[in-house]
Amino acid sequence: MVPETWTHVLSCDHSVAQEQWRAALSTLVTALKDKNTPPQVVESMVSGLSQWFSHTAVRPLPPTIGALTRPQTLLTAAFQSQSDIGWSSLLRGHLSTHWGGSV
Repeated sequence: MVPETWTHVLSCDHSVAQEQWRAALSTLVTALKDKNTPPQVVESMVSGLSQWFSHTAVRPLPPTIGALTRPQTLLTAAFQSQSDIGWSSLLRGHLSTHWGGSV
């Protein structure tokens, strides 16, 4: 039997775990919106977390990649910084300091 890890608990692809993941992500989105988090920041965080959870990319790609406006480049930097730290780290409360500069 393989020992359970925190990362596996957060990213398990079992159908019941996936249902819980979707519910938890919805709760996170609601909490971010309740705190008046800008929609673009919410979208970027959801995108990164969703890509990480679904294992679709070795390194998640920001929805703002290639954008040239200052707010979008700041979001891209925050997204990439969070990717460096790890998206599972975000779920543990370890957010990139770049998120603050992107709002």
